Amino acid sequence: MKEYPSEYDVCPHCGNIVDGKDNNSNYLAAGTMLLDRYYIGVALGCGGFGIIYKAYDTMLDVVVAVKEYFPRGMVRRAETGREVYVNIKENEREYRSGLYRFMAEARTLAKFSKHENIVNVYNYYELNQTAYIVMEYLEGLSLKQYLDVNDGRMSVNDCLWVIQSIANGLKSLHKERILHRDISPDNIFLCSNGKVKLLDFGAARLVLPSEGVAKAIVKVGYAPPEQYGIKEEQGPWTDLYALGATFYRALTGVVPMESIGRLKNDHIKQPKEYIDALDNVIPDYINNAVMKLMMLDVEDRFKNAEELLEVLEKKKVVSLVSVKKKNEIRERKKRIVAAIFLILPVMLIVFVYIYTQGW
Repeated sequence: MKEYPSEYDVCPHCGNIVDGKDNNSNYLAAGTMLLDRYYIGVALGCGGFGIIYKAYDTMLDVVVAVKEYFPRGMVRRAETGREVYVNIKENEREYRSGLYRFMAEARTLAKFSKHENIVNVYNYYELNQTAYIVMEYLEGLSLKQYLDVNDGRMSVNDCLWVIQSIANGLKSLHKERILHRDISPDNIFLCSNGKVKLLDFGAARLVLPSEGVAKAIVKVGYAPPEQYGIKEEQGPWTDLYALGATFYRALTGVVPMESIGRLKNDHIKQPKEYIDALDNVIPDYINNAVMKLMMLDVEDRFKNAEELLEVLEKKKVVSLVSVKKKNEIRERKKRIVAAIFLILPVMLIVFVYIYTQGW
């Protein structure tokens, strides 16, 4: 996104071959202008529902990121290179529903455009039979990318900074009764200026009284049991479980076992049980905070981000019901219920016998 003489065939700044074409015909061509304002550059990434481009805002004279709604496998690019069309007419309704959710994501993000820990949205609009979100362009890498190139782990102090930053963002989201529902290393961005930003609100939704149970949207290892369709109300504690799983992953280098698997046999290790290759000592207050965040029963977790932040800031060691103890309690309950079902028929037979004998 820097100027250079037109006779150059290769950008002297980044090495990009400038021919106005892209190897992927699904992408907008470099040089496309949207709203006579946003100059599209290279595609930065493509997910299941959208494509993100590096772009230049000619009005504000800044580099931005433009996210285009483009559900993979459902649509095609017109010959003009701009318009988007649904491949099969039967998918039109699903496409429109997705488009509505895409715009809802933009409106959600726009409410927090000044928050230091949430990616900023500058503009959003519908055009070319699709929609676009114009966001701040972030330089840096995702937490997942960082872990991938650093033996899967992060130092305790760095971990603490990342988790506190995201908890701060969640505190603001939850005050507006908005759940993110997809907290994971993929959606946490470590900016080159030292800030930490929460990304991708595609799974976010308002928590309404009539919506105790939501459609299952899960990321294995990070989603709590209630996100698997188990009939339990979702709330701030849902995002906090995922944040705890992310904390666990960054401290230990291990993705936690799936929560529904833990319901059957919970043998998850505590973070401090791992031999730390970074020679970090995981303090009890952090270890217990992580485990409390990841409790299977909703009532055992932190209820909100404020509780978590207070524990981390004041280094409080929260008490935990041990995993082993919880399992013992569950097994005891099962045995009691089984015993009741065995005793009831016997009691019924005795009662009938007594009644027929006239006692």
